[in-house]
Amino acid sequence: MNAVYEMRHLVVKFGTQALIGLDGSLDQAIFAEVARQVAVLRREGVVVSIVSSGAIKAGREHLAAMGVDDSSLEKKEISAIGAPHLVGRWGEAFKPHSLAVAQILVTFSDLQRTPERHSVLSCILNFYRCDIIPVINANDVVSCEEIRSMERGGSENDKLARMIAFLINADAILFVTACGGIYTGDPQVDSPVHMYREVDFRASSADLGISSRMSPHGSGGMRAKYVEAVMCHEAGMCAAIAGVGDIISFARGGIAGTLMGDVTRFANIRF
Repeated sequence: MNAVYEMRHLVVKFGTQALIGLDGSLDQAIFAEVARQVAVLRREGVVVSIVSSGAIKAGREHLAAMGVDDSSLEKKEISAIGAPHLVGRWGEAFKPHSLAVAQILVTFSDLQRTPERHSVLSCILNFYRCDIIPVINANDVVSCEEIRSMERGGSENDKLARMIAFLINADAILFVTACGGIYTGDPQVDSPVHMYREVDFRASSADLGISSRMSPHGSGGMRAKYVEAVMCHEAGMCAAIAGVGDIISFARGGIAGTLMGDVTRFANIRF
């Protein structure tokens, strides 16, 4: 698990809950800490794509600050309002590091059609060459499938992160969560629980005791992240579920949250 490996292309996906502070609102200090770590990795030659949830949360916060009642708005409309504010937070976070960000809004169908897929890929690669950080999110206004997936208990941006990682042939993918990894139970309900440091990718979520409970601000919860992380591992990527503070450690091959592994015996899963 602690073997040093070369990593050049890293996808980091942030759930909404991972970007929320103790007061229940999006926390600029969290965005700044992510930017600090990404800037360090850029200096080490690692290129990073960010897949960020949080547009609906940002939209609701902005409307509340403006005194606007959002009850008559659909989630896709709230997302459209929040998208520029979300990417604005990322832009402010990277500004002290002299790094610009570029917003890429895509749908699943975009990544399934050859011309659109090639266009997204060429943009991401050119942003890398220009030292610009791609910030990618599902385009809820164009396609409601992402929101419908969320309401069914799926996870639109977890799936999107995996699709982007496949598209750019990423070396690694990190799913950043508020709880920082996979536990033997639900850390908000069960006690005591322990975090797995490495899990066998062949284990089912039920075997691992992964809760099906959805995040209050996100979509599919830990189970959806585990499914997507396993698919990335099976494709040859290093994949993990970890916390905001683990990005550099993960990229350097150190301990970070829960790593998807190929453990010979299920009993060898490490805590």
